[in-house]
Amino acid sequence: MWMRTPFQEARDRDPAPLRAQIREGISWLWSHAYVRTSALIFASGNFVFSGIYLVFVVIAKRAGLSPAAIGALIAIFGGASLAGSLLAPRIARRLSMRAIMLGNEWLSAAIILCAFSPGPSSCSPARFRSPSSRPR
Repeated sequence: MWMRTPFQEARDRDPAPLRAQIREGISWLWSHAYVRTSALIFASGNFVFSGIYLVFVVIAKRAGLSPAAIGALIAIFGGASLAGSLLAPRIARRLSMRAIMLGNEWLSAAIILCAFSPGPSSCSPARFRSPSSRPR
């Protein structure tokens, strides 16, 4: 909106049919393993996490949380996302892209498991401590 710099040059219209252009794009994507894997991971992740928000709202409502409390929790999720965005450049300098993607997928799996596990204590950090450090 405020940017006036043209980022793309003027191009001639491609005479190839749309179906051929789509086929070319998919074959390019399929021939690049890293880009293909990343696209599939992020597409499925976007789909799943959009649904997770809906499931979260339904579970919170059934648990008796008020609309204000549900809104506050979603705002906390948004704040955590913003904090992650601010930390991302530092993390990217320290870790490889492979490590970042694997960590993202493991963390996503943990979040999904916590979202569908019964009881509020099932996602507490105490659950993930080693058995020897738990109080008896």
